[in-house]
Amino acid sequence: MAGTNMVYSDNQTVTEEEYPSFILTAADSEQILDSNAFKLRDVYFTGTDGFVKWTLAITNLKPGQQTRGHSHPDKDELCQIVQGDAIVSIDDRQYRVNTGKYILIEKEKHHKVINVSTTEECIFRSDFPGHLIRPGFVRKR
Repeated sequence: MAGTNMVYSDNQTVTEEEYPSFILTAADSEQILDSNAFKLRDVYFTGTDGFVKWTLAITNLKPGQQTRGHSHPDKDELCQIVQGDAIVSIDDRQYRVNTGKYILIEKEKHHKVINVSTTEECIFRSDFPGHLIRPGFVRKR
């Protein structure tokens, strides 16, 4: 088993005040949109330098609904279906994706998620490096 020969002691442990910038804190969370089709929330993770290093978006997609089709010009997106079944459309090709599966959506690829259930929510999370900015969305706290 990896790491079993390591010995840990208090003098090797870094305190919270000494954390390097790769140890992140969920610094801010905001609900971006709550509509008839979906609810979207972004969680921002910052390093000790105060800059957003990662964005986690959580979407609750209502039964039979879909997200707006869109693309990201400068960031790849890693999406995971957390609950339910979905069709993920990427550049006009459709993929049936079940709970637990991950989808890597490359930058500039047009994509959307469609909840195939007529009775259950589909919940998915999307991970983005850096600070994801959503032009045109009114932010709610």
